Amino acid sequence: MASRNARKKKQRKKRISAILTTVSFAVLIGCILYLWNEIAMYNRSTQVADSVRDTYYNTASAETVNKPTAVAEPTEAPAAAQTDEPTAAPAAPTEAPVVQFALETEAPTAVPTEAPTAVPTAVPTEVPTAAPTEVPEPVMQEKFVDLYEQNDDLIGWIKVNEKIDYPMLWLEGDNDFYMTHDFDGNKSEAGWIFLDKRDQPDMSDDHLLIYGHNMRNGSMFGLLDEYRYLDHIRKNPIIEIQSAWESEPRKYVLISLFDASMNKDNSSYIKITKFNFDDPEEKQEFIDKLKKRSMYKLPCDANADDQLVTLITCEYSHPNGRFLFICRELREDETEEQIRELYAKIK
Repeated sequence: MASRNARKKKQRKKRISAILTTVSFAVLIGCILYLWNEIAMYNRSTQVADSVRDTYYNTASAETVNKPTAVAEPTEAPAAAQTDEPTAAPAAPTEAPVVQFALETEAPTAVPTEAPTAVPTAVPTEVPTAAPTEVPEPVMQEKFVDLYEQNDDLIGWIKVNEKIDYPMLWLEGDNDFYMTHDFDGNKSEAGWIFLDKRDQPDMSDDHLLIYGHNMRNGSMFGLLDEYRYLDHIRKNPIIEIQSAWESEPRKYVLISLFDASMNKDNSSYIKITKFNFDDPEEKQEFIDKLKKRSMYKLPCDANADDQLVTLITCEYSHPNGRFLFICRELREDETEEQIRELYAKIK
């Protein structure tokens, strides 16, 4: 009897051992497949990025072409998120209209018996204005045209510190799709760089929010973490954003950067989703809050006349954490050289 029980226990141990071995093997296979899939997705994302950069940088940028007729303008958006792509403002007439008046140059042959009570004036008191010309269609820069044919969510290009170098996308009413899909619309954990759905695609709002994943391989906004080091800020204070419909890139200077939680009940929470402001005071108050939170005291200020850009990526020191990288547009009286010299001196 004892030997029979011992055999049963031995058999039971063998079965348990076999089950554990099978489960362990299945887990191992699952991990290998997961890692293989991760590597494949990273590689595909890198290949897509290399491909679009090749198209962008190897297309002549000096010329422009008309925006393709097949491109549909954004339809009317819900009241909570106005996303109509605005057309260009009417062009002002280049010359004042020439107005002809009939002026009498010779005296009349007969002298009237009574002098006229009033001498008529030759020039009317009001000059008629010319009718406005037709509104021109937006013009897409040539280097964006081929990429636009690949993905008509394309709105521009973003370049940060010579390493973050990507086309920027915008999808009406949707902030989720490009969290999990690449430029070609394929499933990808790296996602893509995109402008918030509540911003206008022509990037005309007071404040632009631009998202990208913090990828371990450094893709997307993975290298924003380099700005946590002051030496990197000294060398790279300016970022560049090129609209697909503008001939020159916009330049922005870093004014604040910090970590925050997006959980409202957390002490580090800050409301960042403000795109336009009711008055200059409200905007200045918003700017002051951003500047106050900065992990470094940076030399450039910002005011209500400046357009703001915030780059947003994940960070893990806070619950539901985000690393916020805030810039404002360079002003007309500033040059890149002046800004770089100023930031090179910060301590």
